[in-house]
Amino acid sequence: MSEYDDKIRPATPEKIELASTMLGQGGLVVIPTETVYGLAADALDKYAVARIFEVKGRPQNKALVIFVSDLATAKKLAPFNRLAIRLAEKFWPGALTLVLPRYQGCPLPGIITAGLNSLAIRIPRNPVALALLKTAHRPLAVTSANRSGESNPVTAQEAAKTLSGQVDLILDGGPCEIGAESTVLDVRGETPVILRAGAIARKSIEKFLDAPIEILKSRNS
Repeated sequence: MSEYDDKIRPATPEKIELASTMLGQGGLVVIPTETVYGLAADALDKYAVARIFEVKGRPQNKALVIFVSDLATAKKLAPFNRLAIRLAEKFWPGALTLVLPRYQGCPLPGIITAGLNSLAIRIPRNPVALALLKTAHRPLAVTSANRSGESNPVTAQEAAKTLSGQVDLILDGGPCEIGAESTVLDVRGETPVILRAGAIARKSIEKFLDAPIEILKSRNS
């Protein structure tokens, strides 16, 4: 065991329950996903969400992704058009993040969305992440478990090297299945636009929709 591993715990049902409790108390928990390890907070707690930005050194003009456990929960946060429903039913749970308008009166704090009237939502496929979402009974604000600008962690140990002293718990679910970030797809307009290329290939989405999609040509990283 290295000096960084003191917060790492195996992702057993008991530790998932502990993680849920910590999140409900405003804590930060590192969780495995199929893409990369994520830094998570209660998405309804603006102070906990603010800690994510502080710990990560993330600019507050960069929105966070919202993890939910099912499509019904996602529909309470944002209106889903027919296109968004088709994509969600095909690729969720999975490595596709959908950008949608947020409902007026949506309970999520504005810091999550960088003040924008949109939400980036995803249902992860990783069984540990899903179990935590179902145990916590709340949406989670999530970003990669690293310092901004550093490489994305694909093991609990990699996340611990950067964040061990600044988070409450690191759930170890083994190496990430994919090891690449989710694809971020804006579905607010008639034509979907890829805002960030990732684990779900553009061709896979186009094949499913039987229609071309656009990709943002320039984007701040």
